[in-house]
Formats: sequence, C-alpha cells, structure tokens
Amino acid sequence: MRPDALLSTAEAKVAIRVAGTVQGVGFRPFVYSQAQKAGLSGFVRNHGGDVYIEVAGLSRSIQEFADKILLEAPPLAEIRLVEVTPLPVTSEPRNGFRVVESQGTPGGEPGISPDVAICQKCRQELTDPKDRRYRYPFINCTDCGPRFTLLKDIPYDRALTSMSAFTMCPDCQREYGDPLDRRFHAEPDACWECGPTPVTVLEDPLPGDAPPSALLSACPQALLPGPQERRDEWLTQAQWALSLGKTLAIKGVGGFHLACDAASSQAVQFVRERKKRPGRPFAIMVRDLGLAHDWFYIDSQEAELLSSRQAPIVILRKRPRCPVAENVAPGLDHLGVMLPYSPLHLLLFQDTGGPKPPLALVMTSGNLAGMPLCYADDEARESLVKATHGLVLHNRPILRPCDDSVVRVVDGAPLFYRRSRGYVPSDMTVPLDTRVSVFAAGAMGKNVFGIFSDNRIRMSQHVGDLWNEAMVERYSFAVRDFTELYRFRPEVVAVDAHPDCLAAQAARELFPDAEVAAVQHHHAHMTSVMAEHGIRQECVGLILDGTGYGNDGMVWGGEVLHGDYSEFQRFAHLAYVSMPGGEKAVLEPWRMAASYLKATMGSQGIEAAKVLLSSVFEKVSLLWPALDWEGYPLTSSAGRLFDAVAALCGISLVNTYDGESASLLGEMALKEHWRRCGQDASFAAEIDAWEKEGGSDDCTQICLAPLIGPAVRSMVSGISAAEVAYGFHARLAAVLTWHVRQACRRLGVNTVVLSGGVFQNPLFLHLTAKYARELGLTTLWPKAVPPNDGGLCLGQSLVGAYIGMR
Repeated sequence: MRPDALLSTAEAKVAIRVAGTVQGVGFRPFVYSQAQKAGLSGFVRNHGGDVYIEVAGLSRSIQEFADKILLEAPPLAEIRLVEVTPLPVTSEPRNGFRVVESQGTPGGEPGISPDVAICQKCRQELTDPKDRRYRYPFINCTDCGPRFTLLKDIPYDRALTSMSAFTMCPDCQREYGDPLDRRFHAEPDACWECGPTPVTVLEDPLPGDAPPSALLSACPQALLPGPQERRDEWLTQAQWALSLGKTLAIKGVGGFHLACDAASSQAVQFVRERKKRPGRPFAIMVRDLGLAHDWFYIDSQEAELLSSRQAPIVILRKRPRCPVAENVAPGLDHLGVMLPYSPLHLLLFQDTGGPKPPLALVMTSGNLAGMPLCYADDEARESLVKATHGLVLHNRPILRPCDDSVVRVVDGAPLFYRRSRGYVPSDMTVPLDTRVSVFAAGAMGKNVFGIFSDNRIRMSQHVGDLWNEAMVERYSFAVRDFTELYRFRPEVVAVDAHPDCLAAQAARELFPDAEVAAVQHHHAHMTSVMAEHGIRQECVGLILDGTGYGNDGMVWGGEVLHGDYSEFQRFAHLAYVSMPGGEKAVLEPWRMAASYLKATMGSQGIEAAKVLLSSVFEKVSLLWPALDWEGYPLTSSAGRLFDAVAALCGISLVNTYDGESASLLGEMALKEHWRRCGQDASFAAEIDAWEKEGGSDDCTQICLAPLIGPAVRSMVSGISAAEVAYGFHARLAAVLTWHVRQACRRLGVNTVVLSGGVFQNPLFLHLTAKYARELGLTTLWPKAVPPNDGGLCLGQSLVGAYIGMR
C-alpha cells in the first residue's frame, strides 16, 4: 500500500516498512523527530535490513509523516520502498514516540551505507580547542564516518560493529541515547575518553628536537597511549617523520596508505623502489580545495566530486607551477588528487606547533606490487614495514578492505576508473524482471564481483588483479564476507568465458551447487552499459580493451557487436595480428609495433623499424622472421594497437604497469588537443583520408594499414609525436564510428554503447562520442561503473540471469 492510499478517518494506526539504505544514516532519529512534530505515538526500530515503524494518530498527520519520510530523508539515506499497512485502531492511550531495540530477521536484505567523508559539523568540532573531541582522529556522527568497513552483521547496531569493544563514556552514551542529538545511534561514536586511539611507531628515533617516538622494534598493541596521555603525540611524530622525507604506512578507513611528501622526488622514489612500482602513477592528498585550485585546473564538476561525501580520487590536469614531484606520475600531466576525507587524514595537515606539515602527501594503496591491500595491523607489521620508515596505527579494527575510488570528468560527466570507497555497497536497479539470483564473478584484472537478485545488483569494492595465489585468497575472502553479510546464495554463477580465469575457478569452488553461466567478455562489457542506462532493446556495442577471450579462441579487444542480454553477434573487428611472445607482447609494446609493421607494410616494415625502433632494432631483427609463425596467438585488441603506436612514436617501449604505453600516448594526444584549443579533427576529413590510404568498406575486418601507415610516415618525416598521437586518435575514432554506423544501418538500430578499458582514454572517448552524435546515433557509455573490467560483473549478472531463465 502506498502512503497516499491511507484512509481519511479521524484516527488511524499504520505499520510502515522502509527499505533501502536506511541503517547507520540517521534515519531513526529523523523518524523520531518527524513523529514528534506530527504529534504521533508509536515506535521505530531497525528490522533486519529495513526500518520498521508503527504510528497512531490523526490520519492527516500520518499521511504528512509518511510523505516526509519519502521526500525529506537524511542525506545518506537511499529509499527504495515505503510500504504502508493499516493496523486496527485501539483505545490504548498514546504514550509518545520511542526508538526501540533493533530486531534481526534471517534472510533480510540490508541497505548498508558506504563509508563517507567527515561532515562539516564534525570538521568544525575537530578543530575547535574548546570541544571535547578537539583533534580526536575518529570523530563522526550519523551524517558521516565509516560504515561498510566496520560492520560485522545486520542490523546496524554498535554490538555488530568493530566498535563493540569500546564502552561509551557517560557523555557519549548521553548523545547516543538522545533522539534529538546529532549522534543518536551513531554506532562508531566515541571520544578521547572511551574510543579508539592512534600511535605512530618509527624505524629510527627522530632528531633531538623532536618528541620521543615508539620504535618498530617494540611495536605491540600495548604501546597505544591511553586516551588521557599525550593526545597529540602520534600526530607530531607523524608530521616530523613526513617533514623529514620519511615514508609512513598510515591506517585509514578501509586500509593502509603509503604516504610521503608529494613534493619530495627522493621520498617518492623511495616508495617506488620499496613498493616495486617503477612507473604507475601515485595518487596524492592535498590539504584543501583552495590549494588544489592553485595547483590544478579544476572545473565545477571536478570540485563537486572532490568535496562530495564520497570523496574519490579525481584525475586533474596540473597547472604549470604545480610543485608536486614529477616522479609522482612519470610522463603524465594529470594526477589523481583527493582531499582529506577522514578526521585522521585532516589532522596530518594541521599545524600542531611542530614542523610545518607537507601541503600534499602521496597517498598510494598500502600494498606491495601485485599483493592485496593491507588493512590489519599484523599485515602491515609483516609486509609494509619493508616499504616504510614507520607506521601510524590505531586500535579500531577494519573488518573489510576498501580501496579509494578513482574518477575523471569527461565531457561534463563522471567516468569511473575504480568504484570502491564511498560508493560501495550501494545497489543499482536493472532492466530485468526475474527471480533468478546470480553471483557475477568479475574478471581477472581490476576485479569487482556482484550479487544480483530482485532486479538489483550490489557490486563489491575493488578487489584488484587476480594474478597470484595471495590475490585469489583475498578474492575468496571478499566473496564469502560479502555474500554472508547479505545472506546471499546464488542459483547461477556467471563467469568470464576464458578457460583459465582464476575468478571463475574460485567462484565455482565457492558455490559448487550453482549453475555455471560462461559469459563472453565483450558481451558482458556491452550489457553492463545497457543495464546501467536501462536499455531493454537490441543495440550496437563498440567494445575496445586490451584482452578478452573470443568465441573463436582468439584474443579479442577491438569489436563491433550487436545484440541484447540473451545473445550477441560480432559484426566487425580490428584485423587480426600476431602477438609475438604471447604475454610478453603485453609487457613489451615494441613487439606489437613490429607485428603491426609487418602485417601492414610487409617487407618495407623492417626499414621503418630501423628508424622508429632503433634502440631495440637488434631484438626486432631477430624477431622479424618469426612474426609469421602460426603458433603465436592472434589478437584484434585495440589496447595492443595503442601500445604499438606508442612504441612507433618513441613514447614507450615497455609497460611497467597495465596500460602504461596507451596512457602515455593518450596524454601526448591530449597536449595536441589543448594546443588546437579543442578544435577537433573533422570526421569527414578523417574518413576521406582513410579511404585514400586504402581503407576498405569490408564491414567485418577493419583494415589496419590506413592507421599504421600515416603514423609511420609522419614520424619518419619528423612530425612531432604529439601530432602523430592526436592524428591516430582522430583517425581510429572516425574509422570505428564509421563501422558502427554501418552496423546500425544494416541492423536497423540507433543506440550505440561504448565500453572497455580503452574508453578510459578521455580524448578517444570524447572524439568517438562526438563523431557518433554527428552521425545521429544515440551514444551511451558508463557513468556509474567503470568502462574497464571493474564494471564487467554488472553485465555478467544480467547475461547470467537470462541463461538461468532458459
């Protein structure tokens, strides 16, 4: 029954069930205050994953009360359903309105709030010397703070969080029990008297004028100072260490960061060497939004994202005088930037009378290359000590790791690179009517998994790349934790069709009784975008990435597809070339450059290699005769094509991280785009030039020679790498869009979806979408999930559900 269906009698009594994200977000105190204002009696409680309310009073007042629940809910609440049921009216006297003890229900589906950034009121209290929580690094209220990472079970009560070990002092207990207080049932509520405490432990003593410090050689939990002792000691020691160029592993909300002064190239290099990340860009945390404006070009959407309660890392373009060390993001003019989102992070930038804190800190994930994110103290002591000069610890346990989210603004809309802290575990409604429950296992790289039921999917936090046993173990732990939290058992397990996918193997072992649905990688990419945008009908998908197992056993990645959730067809693809050395070709783009030269230029390609691949020409000449060997895998991958062009342009010959060469090529093309003041290359001119270069109207194999040939000639004739990179982006975007239009015309559809990791490239996404719009096509791309494999489970879940319904 809907709220507007209440009977218009003088007196009424109803039960109201509110479903969604309504626990841990201040919903019960909100209900209490609204009931008090309306003069209603009754109670409210958490009930399983929902909120249950009974109210009695004037029917008009109840109607207004129910409307306000739906329309004026707290900022962190996400209401999915308000269900009103009439109850018998009794003659019992009204006893006011109460908040009563929570009640669990097996099988309930909780709407769990993500971890969100510190609110403005808590921020003010944190820096107010007169406030009892002055400089307390775990200050929070019902509008902010950790949720997902400290929850043991539902309902969301303190006893079922990692705060259960801390007994509240009388002052905190008074706030916690007062329905009109901002901290009413704020489950992580605490203060210096009764809550968690921090400590900084260092490898070596600080200089003589710094305060004494605890050392790593004696680092038991017992070293944590009491709440009355040396409250700022942890902070001054951390600031001293950072100001001296030291590296610290800092325990935050969802795990550890490795932190150092972002202006110190020496400190950054230390992190790179110890973390074993020679080239991957690091994220930084900047003191405040004003400073971020001084150092970076920031538009209104980017500023809004930086300051949002989700507080993601936002990719921003540096200003010319940005003082951040160049080796924070080698070769890139863009950096991942975030603002302090927890009170502990905020305090690191506060002046405590000691050394001047750095204005920006590198804040990269607290793990060694290829290993899981550290989130427990013991883990950090065992592994991160090797990569740091000290640890900043606290005794509030993190129950599940949750890495930072990463997002970029492209054409005025968000484009996720990683969807995790701040956004997880919010659910998404999808366009499918089914009762089939599906576990979507995700991919090997950038793994995110999902659980689908009742036309909704909940996607997990970012797990990472499942390339080794440790990462597969972390994946299995995360899956068990997530599915147990939601009491979820799938009927279908949707997995990537690659026969050696480790996520698929682990999922089969975790759910041995479920039906297994093998979903082709690029079909899942296409349906992911369709699901996000509520598309039910057939459409065309342009899916571009680095690697995906194809139906013919080849390595796909440059595909024009057509279909829906139940099936797909491959309309066109980039022409196949060999991957010399197999996986070595992914790590060494010069190999792909040689392969494309031979495939498009034949014997003349070796002469081009002498000029453009001179530093590795000896290796190329040895490899050249073997490029025709049929034992090498064949690929249509757009990612490998970007790698090859980066090598031919002299930008990158080796990948030290996934997508490095393509990222550097895209950055070079962006520089030319800015030099042109945003004047994009003409679609018609690019297609005309492509045809003159020998471009074929074959709609199945997309000819590569008209893409490689101009790049080679331009580089040999001395045209700048930036111009060549831009020209390649424009030509490829135009050619692929032309093929997409051909598909739409033949198949009688007009909607095109764009997905795959290549569309993380902002210029390429911009050009492709622009050309498609110019051709009158309705073009959609991911805005709520990543286009890379981090969004794959969304598409897998729907394809798996269709398989389960057969």
